[in-house]
Amino acid sequence: MRFILILTLIAGPTHSAAQVELPSPVQRGLNALREGRPDSAVIEWTKTWTSPDDNQKRAQLAASLQGLAQIAGAVRGYDIVRVIELTPHLRRVYVLLLCEVQPAYLMLVAYQPASQWRVTAVNWNTDADKVLPPSLVGSEGPGS
Repeated sequence: MRFILILTLIAGPTHSAAQVELPSPVQRGLNALREGRPDSAVIEWTKTWTSPDDNQKRAQLAASLQGLAQIAGAVRGYDIVRVIELTPHLRRVYVLLLCEVQPAYLMLVAYQPASQWRVTAVNWNTDADKVLPPSLVGSEGPGS
């Protein structure tokens, strides 16, 4: 029993998706994707983006999510791979998008500077190595 306690203390705290709540804009955007409304997902995730450069980023994200259906098929659901609480005000959310043809991987950065959460970054790809950190799942590349 002492060994388990020591191992737990050495390993440090871990957070599984079930232990850490999804920030509300992340959840609303994922639900919109599942319902076949990628434009609504973009609105949820980017509504706090206000700089002139953000308009271009928003348009690129909307276009890329429209292309997701052509590449991977329609999003039918999602699995939360992991929510990493970096601080009480910063979370990284890793998601497996359950698409008809092939999986897609999504990472969202959520930040809470005051009372409301906001999404500050969105990254998706059909290659897990381009979205999920190797420490989370290992590598799919050659020599793995």
